[in-house]
Amino acid sequence: MSSTEEDVNELNSWIEEADARLIFHIDWAVRTQGCKRAVIISNDADTMATILRYMYHFCQHGLKELWQQYGTGEKRRMIPLHNVADKLGFDMSRIIIKSHILTGCDSMSKIGSKKASLVCDPVQFLSRFGKSSSISEDDETLAEKYLVRVCAGVRSSTKAETFDQLRLAYYLSGIGIDTLPPTSSVIRGHIKRGAYLVHQACTLLSNTQTFDSKAM
Repeated sequence: MSSTEEDVNELNSWIEEADARLIFHIDWAVRTQGCKRAVIISNDADTMATILRYMYHFCQHGLKELWQQYGTGEKRRMIPLHNVADKLGFDMSRIIIKSHILTGCDSMSKIGSKKASLVCDPVQFLSRFGKSSSISEDDETLAEKYLVRVCAGVRSSTKAETFDQLRLAYYLSGIGIDTLPPTSSVIRGHIKRGAYLVHQACTLLSNTQTFDSKAM
């Protein structure tokens, strides 16, 4: 080890997921080192969604630019996440991690498309989702309504509010049984797991975030 290297206690964490650990490193660089610009090299959409959740926190502590190098070779590009957060706005930039996890991430099954997950009003359905370590029946219901819309697609005019209703509608329309969406009981298990992961992702800096303790 070089004599200039040192162990930073603030960066020691039990969290193994690299996407989550990045948040601690950025927070430390911004708050204690006065970092104004940061560059993250990652081809993982999970990284982008997680960083967007904390972008306003970083900016309030002095960060001006946060770039993510995404892709490889000729498809490699630099994404200005600070600009993305500005365009999305406060609520949407903080909700994206919730919609991303629920519609498919590294540890969750895919449901619908990412385009649909953004268009189907996640702010309306997921504002309270994952705020506590346990999920209420009302929040489960709202999450299922949201996922029904995402699963049905942007152009769908379905009136279904549960996956059981959506399955029935698809079955009556002549869709093969092997292509039907999951049942409500299965999707509720998916939602519970998603709520746990969202709560973890949204409370990484719970001891340092004081600017909006009521918003998640």
